Amino acid sequence: MTLPLSTPEEIAEEPELAPLEVLQSAAEVSRRALLAAHPELECRSFVGEESEISARQCMAAGLLATLEIIIESVENYRAHLDHLACRRLSNRDQGDDIPF
Repeated sequence: MTLPLSTPEEIAEEPELAPLEVLQSAAEVSRRALLAAHPELECRSFVGEESEISARQCMAAGLLATLEIIIESVENYRAHLDHLACRRLSNRDQGDDIPF
């Protein structure tokens, strides 16, 4: 996964992008590290395959679920900002046709 980096102009327009990129990067690095430590968690059906699940596995699975929500939420927020920017451009372009 390649994380998008905002341009300085984008950050000037939407300053929240900078910390959100840091959050998304940290969440992705944490997700990869947890999966490296617990490769069995890559398969969501590991619970049914093993008779005993350690507390460490349970906590790691919970963290992975939370990290996935964070990553998805940041992606959704960025998509919403992109949508708003497109609407602003569209409105600006439509405004050029006003005769007065």
